[in-house]
Amino acid sequence: MPNSETWLEEFYAAGDALDAKSWIPQYWAEDAELQFAGVPVAKGHAEIEAFFSARFDELKSMKHTITNVDVLPDKIYHSATVSYVVKNDPEDRLIQVRALTVFGKTPGENKIRYSHSYMDPTPLIEWKKAVDEQSRQ
Repeated sequence: MPNSETWLEEFYAAGDALDAKSWIPQYWAEDAELQFAGVPVAKGHAEIEAFFSARFDELKSMKHTITNVDVLPDKIYHSATVSYVVKNDPEDRLIQVRALTVFGKTPGENKIRYSHSYMDPTPLIEWKKAVDEQSRQ
């Protein structure tokens, strides 16, 4: 079993591949809960996979750069800069968003029980809208 920091790097590398169908069962408990940036809570593999699949379909790439990790007996607090490139963006502009996430996970667990992510996705949402408007012209 890798240490928590290594596990976190592997978790995000798998998520950054933008393949929710393989990522969710590998890293999320069957009854996991996801609270993401003010969006209603998603519960269980099907809802979490649907949430991420919809977002991944809008992206050309995503990369998490972890900036801080604090491991407690029952959870992991971590911050990251998330870099996105929106699909169909002729500029391939890199949009960066800072995030703070809390995972319900003990050091011995392979899967998270919950994820609470705090971020302001406005720059990504606004650029996605701009790219969509450009493609309609």
